[in-house]
Amino acid sequence: MIYNDQVLGSPLIQYTSEYADLMGIVSEVGALAFATDLDALLVYTTSGWMPVQGGGGGIGTETDPIWNANKDNYTLIDGTRAFTGVVNGITPVSPNNLATKNYVDLAIAGMNLEFYLLDAASGIGSYKLTSTSVGGVTEKSVAVSGLDTGDHDIQGWVSPASFAPTKLIHGVYEGHFHVEKTAGTKSVRFYWKLIEHKLDNSEIVIATSEVSDVVTAKTSFELYLAMTDDYILSSGSRVEGEVWASVSGAGSNASVAIYYEGTTYSRWSTPTSIEITSETLVPYVGAISDINLGLHNLTTSGIITAPNIPDSIFDLPEFPSDPNMDAFLKWNNTLNDLEWSLVPSGGNGDVVGPSSAVDGHLAVFDGTSGKLIKDGGSPSAPVNFLVIQVFS
Repeated sequence: MIYNDQVLGSPLIQYTSEYADLMGIVSEVGALAFATDLDALLVYTTSGWMPVQGGGGGIGTETDPIWNANKDNYTLIDGTRAFTGVVNGITPVSPNNLATKNYVDLAIAGMNLEFYLLDAASGIGSYKLTSTSVGGVTEKSVAVSGLDTGDHDIQGWVSPASFAPTKLIHGVYEGHFHVEKTAGTKSVRFYWKLIEHKLDNSEIVIATSEVSDVVTAKTSFELYLAMTDDYILSSGSRVEGEVWASVSGAGSNASVAIYYEGTTYSRWSTPTSIEITSETLVPYVGAISDINLGLHNLTTSGIITAPNIPDSIFDLPEFPSDPNMDAFLKWNNTLNDLEWSLVPSGGNGDVVGPSSAVDGHLAVFDGTSGKLIKDGGSPSAPVNFLVIQVFS
């Protein structure tokens, strides 16, 4: 009995012929067949059918279901049969390529929302504030001395009040810190905690990072902590990152410093989600907070406002009731607003005269503006000439 599975996609074919008879039946290079009489897996090559492996219970034998008629150990392309081991891949180059975990991790690394440590009071105890923008150009530091053996809270930084998500999504959170042991002979290592600071000033430690190597001089670390599940925040809570020092060993007490702002870019970061980015980016739909654009603001109600630009720039005044009237928009300095002005009928100039003028009378200037006229009197009937007598 011989089974054959051709590379070109034809269904599994059962052959009752002997191995020798198979030579003239299938001719595609790469086609596979199992010969029960030889207890061997065969592959068709440019040189003809060649055995891949003989008997002995290995791959290609009747006892190995990888080649049986039901293909039990195949992974189906419809996803109904799961992988049972690690599947390696390549770096994708086309849109339909599968990606490796390493590639995905690197691709999304730059999507974290970063909170830079600032030298500014947060309004919550001794905690300092963070910002999603880089801080000042001058390096600042927090120093603590006399640290005995044990763990010590050095300094905490809280998120801006405008950052108010209802949950922190699971994933890897990164802390980038510049630290130094400035004195003492005890060993010092650093780590950080992600904390929920509630409205009543109570705190809950959400997660704790890995611990750094022993610090002997000014250096920087990337310290990671992982959350396996989403964390739901209480209403009004702030997110806090606390930097801790772990002191151990014999010798004199340690002194430490944390550096931030300037070129250190000390910060902690969170994985992003639609909810988090909606706090910092202008959403195209479903805005949940007003966007401050300086002089031009976008509000959740869709109103565009600006302190030095009147609403009329965006909301035109009502047009005159007669749609056949000619009118134009002009600025009214008194009202500090736009208004419609009717176009005078007849002529193309700025000449304006009284409604009491008599047809056929002469028009004379009224005042010195050059734009106003008045009724000048005679002649009252059509004439062919006008005599003007000048007295001196």
